[in-house]
Amino acid sequence: AMVQVAVAVFPSTADAPASDPLVYLEGGPGGNILDALQFDFDSRFGPFLAERDVIIFDQRGVGQSMPNLDCPEMRELQIELLDDALTAEEYNEAEAPAVAACQSRLAGEGVDLAAYNSGSNAADLADLRVALAIDEWNLYGISYGTRLALTTMRDHPEGVRSVILDSTVPLQSNLYEEGPANAQRAFDTFFAGCEADADCAAAFPNLESRFYALVDQFNASPIDIEVDNAFTGETYPGKLRGDDMVGLLFQSLYSEQIFPIAPDIIADAEAGDYSGLSRLASIAFVNGDFITVGMHLSVQCNEEVVFTTAAAAEEAAAAFPEVQAVWADADGEFAECDIWGAGTADPIEDEAVVSGIPTLVVAGEYDPITPPSWGVLATETLDTSYFYEFPGLGHGVTTADECAQGIALEFLADPNSEPNG
Repeated sequence: AMVQVAVAVFPSTADAPASDPLVYLEGGPGGNILDALQFDFDSRFGPFLAERDVIIFDQRGVGQSMPNLDCPEMRELQIELLDDALTAEEYNEAEAPAVAACQSRLAGEGVDLAAYNSGSNAADLADLRVALAIDEWNLYGISYGTRLALTTMRDHPEGVRSVILDSTVPLQSNLYEEGPANAQRAFDTFFAGCEADADCAAAFPNLESRFYALVDQFNASPIDIEVDNAFTGETYPGKLRGDDMVGLLFQSLYSEQIFPIAPDIIADAEAGDYSGLSRLASIAFVNGDFITVGMHLSVQCNEEVVFTTAAAAEEAAAAFPEVQAVWADADGEFAECDIWGAGTADPIEDEAVVSGIPTLVVAGEYDPITPPSWGVLATETLDTSYFYEFPGLGHGVTTADECAQGIALEFLADPNSEPNG
């Protein structure tokens, strides 16, 4: 079956642009970047356009690319279950039939779900460079996009001048076995950060114990919140358990715009004002509109889940009870992968990528999903690499901060010299 990849080329604003464009690799996996560009294109990509063309594409199976591997079956169920105070186990049980329905529909349409993974994604990227008649370009990946960049460096290094890895997923990392420890590190960073800040410590003493007291309280009696979809204008009644609140704090740590107000939201919730939690839940809900869930499953099932076991994931989560709620649905993902049929990656997809291509690696101190240590790990097998950790930032630092973006621009100008940190 033919796969079509939707591509947008943004011409540089420079009079004499550099001949090597920047190609952006979106995260997720399964992130719909072309639909999301309307919100923050200028701040994210404007500075790069001042020097060179920028190329942005929806990866195979995603967004405007065809076939689209979305699962409206799962989204409809999610909406239906918003006001049911389900545990992760109950949710997983309810979700399995929706996953199966999506799987059989896509398979019935002739989609080969085993063809949507980083290896084939990297081959698309190599083909795209040739199709656009570009001699040399620069890869710029965030989150899952870094995994795609690393895979491309390994499989199709030709024509790659330099690489920027922001919030890195090294191939040899194990998301399910290391995720709980990474989440705990980020929670510790958050609570310690408030304690170390005189104003925050004075305004929110003992924030950590107060947060977990609320978690227990809301697990015992779930609260009513409102979930808004800003795009459709629809509002749904929702029920929030304590475990859900742990998940919302985890999501907050992705963004330097959100986690500084998290202490306020926690204190408001203590006082019975749940509007902040409603806002966080609404953000998490709307973000789901920008993930093509079938592509997400194909990638994770093919090249993440296959290198571990549900038992190992469960054991890892149990070792960190305070953040266990974030990883409680890992079981469900393993069950979904049994249904999905995404094939099994070659062992090389779990091995470190060795490359001499100049690479800038950046990370955020608060990042709950791809910790700075993963960035360091990636650099160990990259001969020409520079690593920077940014204090006070979360997941995706080059989109959040002028300093990080400035270092990226300096690196692109001369990838063989260390930028000024």
